[in-house]
Amino acid sequence: DLVLIAADRQVDLSRFGGKRLLERGTKPAINDGPALIRKALAERSLREEFGARLPISTFSCSLVVGDSRTGEIARFNGLYPLIKFLATFNPPFLVGNKDGLLDIVPVDWVVSELHAMVLRCAADGTPHECVASAGPHRVRYETTVRLIEERIALARRRHGLPELAPVPILRDRQWGFLKRALAAWQPPGISRSDFRYFERLLRVYGTYASSDRVRAPLHVGTPSPDPMAFLPGVVDHWIAHHPRTVRPQASTASSAPAAQEQPA
Repeated sequence: DLVLIAADRQVDLSRFGGKRLLERGTKPAINDGPALIRKALAERSLREEFGARLPISTFSCSLVVGDSRTGEIARFNGLYPLIKFLATFNPPFLVGNKDGLLDIVPVDWVVSELHAMVLRCAADGTPHECVASAGPHRVRYETTVRLIEERIALARRRHGLPELAPVPILRDRQWGFLKRALAAWQPPGISRSDFRYFERLLRVYGTYASSDRVRAPLHVGTPSPDPMAFLPGVVDHWIAHHPRTVRPQASTASSAPAAQEQPA
């Protein structure tokens, strides 16, 4: 049997007595419950069909960002749309639990732990499970937002642009009320496309910003690095690949053609 737990509070797992567990926060279940169930059933089917003949190991990781030393990463997903939103649109507010804890891990550490698990599997031929999460190094959502704002402000100052005011953070309930009110009032200056973009963004990062339900590290060789040490480089790397977001339009237009930007 497979037990799927979608909760934002700690659940006593002892009652499930040896059953295979899949733990997630409530946001994934609310946003796309069928997809979450399909994923759980696919994992169970894989184990049922091949588990007796082939040792199946599982590796899980959290919100992955760039290299802890250089900030480099191949694709800007996960946390990066939030960076883009803050740098490009100067939003009037964000949505989430400002005291919620984000589980952010650098890609080089994740790769190192995955490599170590593969070596263990090759050495003894038995299945292993590894959860590469930040554990005690999780960082507050508001702390992450303010750090991103600080790096954007530093880049803007270098190009003679004024700093942006800190963005207030609303709770989900406040956003729900405001969304209903704005839909009814339809005030000038806020278009439907703005609303649709904001809601798409919330689907990307809202799970991390509203729920700190994550699995504890399991079978990792070394603890995850402290995000406060590597996040500045992560944000700076994104800014370096999106220079137009922090440069005056005139200087951008007059400068030499920049390298093609990576997708945000």
